[in-house]
Amino acid sequence: MATHRILLVRESRISAIHGFLLNHPKLDKRGGGDQTFGVKLALLGDPDDGSVVRARLAGWRLPNDWWITLRDDVVPAAWKVNTTDNDNDLSHYASSNWTLDQVLADVSRKPFALKIVPVEEPPV
Repeated sequence: MATHRILLVRESRISAIHGFLLNHPKLDKRGGGDQTFGVKLALLGDPDDGSVVRARLAGWRLPNDWWITLRDDVVPAAWKVNTTDNDNDLSHYASSNWTLDQVLADVSRKPFALKIVPVEEPPV
C-alpha cells in the first residue's frame, strides 16, 4: 500500500536528506538534489524574490515501507519532527487529510505559516 505525503524540511536540514537519498536512489525516483525538494518556502512576511528560503517541500506517493525507511533511517533521532518549535526540522502530512493550502497555513506541526517562493529564472 502507498500513501501520498507532503514533507516540509527546514532549509538547514536539506543537505542531510539529499545526502541520504543520493546513496539510496530506490527511495527517490527523481534523482535527489533539487529534483526532490524543488519547492522553496518562505514566511508570509518575507519578500517574494526568492532571497529568503525557510523550508523546502516535496510530495511523494511512497509505499509505506519506503516511508518507514525515510522516517526511521533518514531523520536522526535528534531532529524535531511535527513540533511548533522555531527550529522544527521536518513536518509531514498525509495528502488524504490535508490540502497544500492547509499544510502551508498549519502551525500545529511547524512554527509558522509558509508560502511558496516563486523562483525567477536568471536573465538570458
